[in-house]
Amino acid sequence: MKYHLVILLFLFFTVSSFSIQNNNKKVPPKKTTKSVTQKIPLPLLIHILDSTDKFVINDQTKFAHIDVPVSKYNLFLGHIKDSAASEIPGLKSPIYYNFNLKNGKSINGDIYWNDKTSYIVFTIDGKKYVNIFMLAGAQQLKSIFKL
Repeated sequence: MKYHLVILLFLFFTVSSFSIQNNNKKVPPKKTTKSVTQKIPLPLLIHILDSTDKFVINDQTKFAHIDVPVSKYNLFLGHIKDSAASEIPGLKSPIYYNFNLKNGKSINGDIYWNDKTSYIVFTIDGKKYVNIFMLAGAQQLKSIFKL
């Protein structure tokens, strides 16, 4: 009887040890085709705001634009969330923007939206950033440009 108990304990610890070792093996991550987007770093967005000389929002289809007054920069940028957004393949951008900075640099990008989501794309120094753009901001642009 004593030997049976020893054998059972031995088997229990052997199986447990084997199970733990198998659970600790690293499994390679699954490859996904979804691209990972990165949000614009907040200090960079603040830098753009602080060094903007001129800010223009343009309609993609009409010859229409708005020279945004300095007093409204914060209102526009307030619609940009400090969160990354996923791009939607095939979604067209009705609006694009242009920041002309005091150092002569220009930053262009697009704003995309549909009935459920909206986002803004920044391309700065060859890096692409995609942030959530609040639907209220998209609706405001839609009404301004009569889209």
